[in-house]
Amino acid sequence: MSSRAGPPWAEAAGYRAGMVINRAGQAEDLTRSGYALLLAAAPARGALVDVDGVLPGLAAVPPDVLAGAQVGSVVQLAHPSNPHTVLAALRTAAAHPGPLLLVVVGQLLLDKGLTPHVALARSTPRSVRYDGVPWPWVVAELRSRPAESTVVLADLVADAAVWERRGSLALADGGLRVFGTLAPPPPRRRTARPRYAHALAEVLRSVARRPPLAELHQAVLEQAEVSRTSRLVLGAQAVPTVPAAPDPHGSVRAAARAGRYAEAAALAAAHEQAALRAGGPRSREAVHWLEVQADIAWLAGQPQRAAAGWIRVAVSRLAAGEAADSAEVVLAVDQAHHCWLRVVEPVAARLLGEELEPLRRAVPGRRPGALEAFRQRLAGLPVGQSGHVSG
Repeated sequence: MSSRAGPPWAEAAGYRAGMVINRAGQAEDLTRSGYALLLAAAPARGALVDVDGVLPGLAAVPPDVLAGAQVGSVVQLAHPSNPHTVLAALRTAAAHPGPLLLVVVGQLLLDKGLTPHVALARSTPRSVRYDGVPWPWVVAELRSRPAESTVVLADLVADAAVWERRGSLALADGGLRVFGTLAPPPPRRRTARPRYAHALAEVLRSVARRPPLAELHQAVLEQAEVSRTSRLVLGAQAVPTVPAAPDPHGSVRAAARAGRYAEAAALAAAHEQAALRAGGPRSREAVHWLEVQADIAWLAGQPQRAAAGWIRVAVSRLAAGEAADSAEVVLAVDQAHHCWLRVVEPVAARLLGEELEPLRRAVPGRRPGALEAFRQRLAGLPVGQSGHVSG
């Protein structure tokens, strides 16, 4: 939340005005503008893949071809070391109202909870839970975008632990469209070449317009001469050809876009109640609508209510059995902490802080010093009457 003006569920369908002024001084419809985020990362030590040269090859592709739109914007992340830098870039990309392409080239590692992470510059198998990018972050940021305008192309190399569990990775969880390949670890003291990513650049440089994704994927596999017996080919979940059910986020987006935050919050609360009746308080849908309500509160300039909302999200996820160090629990507590820092009324901040304290202790987060900074602020707040603050 700290790095985005609005949540993906709102911005993906035009929470912002959807228009920018181009260099010619003319209004440009962002829905016709594509966005490509290119991530190439590998550990500085013990890398299993050589990602150097990937981004220059993709950068040579015309932006409109790469992004699959009339015009395109391209953002590159080369060898990032901070997972929050990647998360901020993901959120910016997810907020774009037009087509989105995410290219991820690198190495997959598992943390002790068996969550797959994209390894960054400082990552090791022991530290990746702190300095890698959990794949559930990618899914969480992109899952609320329209499926037909969102795609991930991945060229990944697995370490031995990931390769053993390759059948249960579920990289396309949540309906996310993922194409690409997952390669086994190379022989000792050797690094793999990201053949899929290099072939992708070659194919796109040879066309004037990006072909449909399934067709592009097949062309890249043929160009790379990828053997399905030597690596795992990542296909995509098909976009339904039958008419889809109405998007429940549509009316919420419309109200938020118009600044009718109370209406948006009421609609989201109604969807939460429906999810509670259908699946109970621990269901994925119910927790999702709690997140939407917290996001609406933030958009409405109500950090107190937003912090309380994210506390509810974290408590619900933990009650559902999610691990304290799982990516989505950590994200919920971090969001609650961030919103709490913006609560200026001392007594309200104190009461919220007392609710948040056990969560922050149990979930120290990925930012060094977050727990200590939390304790210092809480200690400086006046002690008020005990009670629950909902904003």
